[in-house]
Amino acid sequence: MEKITTVCEENFRCRTINKNGEPIATDAGVDHGGKGEAYSPVDMVVVSLCSCVLTVMSMVAKQHSVELKGAQLEAHYDMADKPARRIGKIWLHLILPKGIPEAKRPILERTIKMCPVHNSLHPDIQHDLKVDYTA
Repeated sequence: MEKITTVCEENFRCRTINKNGEPIATDAGVDHGGKGEAYSPVDMVVVSLCSCVLTVMSMVAKQHSVELKGAQLEAHYDMADKPARRIGKIWLHLILPKGIPEAKRPILERTIKMCPVHNSLHPDIQHDLKVDYTA
């Protein structure tokens, strides 16, 4: 079991520490009364999705002797207000190295659905994925 501790510091700012003592700060946006000096908790959901996708993809790429160095995942999101305030849609733009063989590309693209964060998100969150091989 992994342990993560989050402490509320002040004015909607929180500090989270993992088992290794690595800190992450979050802050509410200015529009919600925070200072907007750190990632918002919602930003962190999207950051987690992006880093999880690229981590799992790197693992699969290694199994298939594919180099992913320089791969990028850009994300944008919109919020929904109904039935409750939540992430409504996430746009992902995956930019992979152009040297990846055609036969390996579908294997890498399928790994997005293997990401535990992706599989933990609410099914009502819409996703839009664009993949380019130009990095």
